[in-house]
Amino acid sequence: MSRGLQLFLYGSIALSGAVEARFNQENAVQGVISSIGGGEAATLAGASIRALLAGANACDKLTLADQVAALGGDADGALDAAKQLVQAEKNFNPFAVDRPSVCDDPSLPANEGLRGIVPLIDPAVDGAAAVNDASAASLTTPVNQAGSQADLLRDIGFETFTAQSGGSAAPPADEEAGSEAGNKDNAEEDAGNEVNQPPIVNASCPAVPPANNDNIQDIQSFTGSLGKAIEPIEFSGDDARPFLVGGSTFGNFAAAAARSCDRQFNGCANVANAGGADFTVADCSAQKDQCTAAQSTAPVQSFARRRRRSQHKHKRSQNKHHVKL
Repeated sequence: MSRGLQLFLYGSIALSGAVEARFNQENAVQGVISSIGGGEAATLAGASIRALLAGANACDKLTLADQVAALGGDADGALDAAKQLVQAEKNFNPFAVDRPSVCDDPSLPANEGLRGIVPLIDPAVDGAAAVNDASAASLTTPVNQAGSQADLLRDIGFETFTAQSGGSAAPPADEEAGSEAGNKDNAEEDAGNEVNQPPIVNASCPAVPPANNDNIQDIQSFTGSLGKAIEPIEFSGDDARPFLVGGSTFGNFAAAAARSCDRQFNGCANVANAGGADFTVADCSAQKDQCTAAQSTAPVQSFARRRRRSQHKHKRSQNKHHVKL
């Protein structure tokens, strides 16, 4: 056998092993959620696909599940669909990693009826068979409702996963999708927009004074605080992903703003479901709608000058290094 043929065969064997992990699991619960009926169910069904993609934060599907459960209150159809989303297997890219990501946020999902469900794991991962048996059982008999989904896996001795926290939002929001809003943000930066716009006034979001985004630390404009204060949208220091919310970074304002609204919804729903609050999950959903609307007209949507200044410092540093050489 020639050396070239040997290398080809070895490479083919290695490649076949590398693609054992499955794709296309993101469609697992779309139909179940759609069957609830209504326009919002259809929207959330579409969002479930993005929440199960390899690039999504593992906590996104749990926040989305809370929203699905809220569609029908205590109705079995909505709750059962949400349970299947909590259980659903999340994709991962076997060419880049050898294990899935799992949410390690103990506050998710917020709905008590969704807690204690062990997530399904790709059968190609070592130890997945036992996990998937436990997952099937937990769908009817939940376990350890106090911990995160990552804790559930640790409790049964499975740790072949990457723990993620700080997720929160469903849909995982076009973080990498080059959304229209993201393109608008980039266009503003390229144009050197100083963003000195008049205050935006509406019932859900009190007026925020116009600000120069040269030194601004937080560009969050929504001020609603039902159940949980809205989190800031800060500069991350990374020019490629300048927006920072709850420990996660984003490449455009729209994705960061959506994450802040979703994290607030989760905290609000958690309080509502705990009992004793004078508001419901539906009120939290209404606040989320107000937050989303306010973000679309936020007076400051970029760190344009701050980013350009950061780039200038980097170039100056490179020039100094070049001179020393």
